[in-house]
Parts: sequence; structure tokens; C-alpha cells
Amino acid sequence: MREASVLGYRVAPLFSYYSYHGPVFRVMLRLNRGKLLTNRHYEFISYCTKCGHSQSHSWDELSKLSCTCNKEGRSLVVSGPLWTGPLHSTSYLTEMLNMAEQLGWMGNGSGADLQKLLQLMVDESDPKLPFGYIKLDEEGYAVSRSHIATNAIKTDCPMATCIRIAKEV
Repeated sequence: MREASVLGYRVAPLFSYYSYHGPVFRVMLRLNRGKLLTNRHYEFISYCTKCGHSQSHSWDELSKLSCTCNKEGRSLVVSGPLWTGPLHSTSYLTEMLNMAEQLGWMGNGSGADLQKLLQLMVDESDPKLPFGYIKLDEEGYAVSRSHIATNAIKTDCPMATCIRIAKEV
């Protein structure tokens, strides 16, 4: 992202894929002329080692980092700058699903894994979902399974709320 911006281009992920067998992480990008108009998806991510909460921070917020459980910010691990925007383009993934069906790569028992993966990625591309973790729609949060791990989900629910709800179940 940084290199493309320096050269006068902007980059947007069309889809990203992670597989444990390597491990392998692949991203297909669309490259367009013109710089990013905003650094909205180019931020730092903090993780609190005390409560597990994570959040994104702009460049301007770096000097004021803290967690609600610890105002001094000593429990925070900060990474970045990182891409915090969407990892998939819903329209591009939908085109991939349609093309795979047209080519006969799905249906009749074949291509079930491909269809499942692409549909999971479409669900993951919900713009309400942040870069991070968990979600429970009954509480009004956005939620999706993650293609990265079968037991992982993504949500805009704060970690403390997720833990409280999980303990209630």
C-alpha cells in the first residue's frame, strides 16, 4: 500500500485467502492510478494484554493510546501501520461465484468447498465488521465466520462484551 501510494497508485484488495498448509496468505489486489484520498484504512492496531480488547488508531491518535481497563496504556501492544480496511470486495467475490458456476466448477457434489469458501468470504466482507474478532447478532453486532479458521468469527462487538455473553451461554 505504501509503495503504491508513493508511486501515485492506490490499491484495493479484491480478495484475500489464508491457508494453514504452509502457512500461505494470498491477496489479489486491484491497482488504480491516483493516490488514496484518505488514510481511513491505513491505521495502527492495539491489543490489550489485560482484557483482550483490540482497536484501530489513526496516526493522530498514537500519542493518546490507552485501553478502558488501563488508562496508562502500559498493557497495549501496538502494530502498524497496517491495512485495516475490507479484505474482500463483495462484488468481485460474487462475480467469482457466478463464473465458477458457469464453468461447471460447482454443483453435483463437486466444488462444494469452493462454493462454501467463496460464500464465507462474501459474508466476511460485511463493511460493519472491523479488522478483528467476534460477534453475536442477537445483541445487535455484526458477525461472520472467518475463512481463516473454522472456529473463528469476526465482529464489531467489544471483547469484554463477547466474554460476558460467552460466559452466559
